[in-house]
Amino acid sequence: MASILKVDKIRGTGLDSDTISLDGSGNITIPKNVTFTGTTTGAGAMEIITGLTTGGQGVASQEISLSTSSDYMYQKIVIRGLYSTTVADLQLYLNTQGGSYVSSYDARVNEGISNSVGANTTGGTGGASQGHIRMNWYSIGNAANEPNLFTIDIHHSDTASIETIVTGTRSGSQSDGNYAVGFFGGRSRSEEINDKIKLVPSSGSGLYIQDFIVYGIKRT
Repeated sequence: MASILKVDKIRGTGLDSDTISLDGSGNITIPKNVTFTGTTTGAGAMEIITGLTTGGQGVASQEISLSTSSDYMYQKIVIRGLYSTTVADLQLYLNTQGGSYVSSYDARVNEGISNSVGANTTGGTGGASQGHIRMNWYSIGNAANEPNLFTIDIHHSDTASIETIVTGTRSGSQSDGNYAVGFFGGRSRSEEINDKIKLVPSSGSGLYIQDFIVYGIKRT
């Protein structure tokens, strides 16, 4: 037979205040810090889907898995410390669930750069039927002391009847050390579920990533 413990307060030994309080509506108040050693679900609108404390180190490409669950309104990817050992652009590809990478996108990137003498320069490119989603206009850093931060939002990747939409930002050093900040976006020209993305430098095979994480933003 199952037992039920009925209390409205719990206090740790030697403490002068309650550790946990419960009211008549079932609400729980925990005034102190809480440490979870396992996976936490249902505790908020954002969940960690996947992540790596160390990303690619001198690789030709980096794949990042996406959730195909309809629980999420969209997914957000944060990538830190990204650079390439060659002067290159960064390209994004969506993978069709259980299949191959999509080869046609409508995409655009716009970016600004502040150079060493304080002048500002802007540029961009894009159009219909692109072979990939370009994530920068001015080249990404090509040394460890020229890292870049990317954020990527993925919408509709769980729905087979809607084209997946990608939006994102880039902030960091370009290959000459000047600071660049930009916005990029695109959509798959195919309607399908996408289960991962792939990041590929436009030349060379020396892609480095400090770390990355994928969040799922829940619908409710």
